[in-house]
Amino acid sequence: MNKPYIRKHHVIMEIIGYILLLVSFILVIVLSASSNGDIPMHIGADGVVNRYGDGKELIFMPIVMFIVNITTSLIIHFLSPDMWNFPVKPRPDRKILLYADAVSMMMIMQLIDAVYTLIFVLDIFIMKSGSHLGITTAGLLIGFTIDIVFYIVKMIRDSK
Repeated sequence: MNKPYIRKHHVIMEIIGYILLLVSFILVIVLSASSNGDIPMHIGADGVVNRYGDGKELIFMPIVMFIVNITTSLIIHFLSPDMWNFPVKPRPDRKILLYADAVSMMMIMQLIDAVYTLIFVLDIFIMKSGSHLGITTAGLLIGFTIDIVFYIVKMIRDSK
């Protein structure tokens, strides 16, 4: 199944994202096994840790992000782009370019997910504070917003 809108750099970004999620998953398992119940499990809105544990329940973070990324990958690789939503109606002579823009946007979102997950795991297990989660989550949301706005504008321009 040849999909000219899925470029080599898209596949590379996708692979890097899955590698980062795998590293996050392995880190949670290894670090949970070696913890002494001193891993922050709940952090209040004020940034103060109010519950500690061994960290095993944090395995859900990389699992959920993996599910999000695998769903995006399935959409990209198996769902016809004619079923995707675009900010403009793709002209027949510009379809491939707009489809490639959409794939780029989704692959960057996958990378942002994976980097966020890895930072989350490292902050909780290594720094044992969770103090950077607010700024990391803001970075996640800002990264998503910039990615989406950039590619919406790009698709509108590329459709002309």
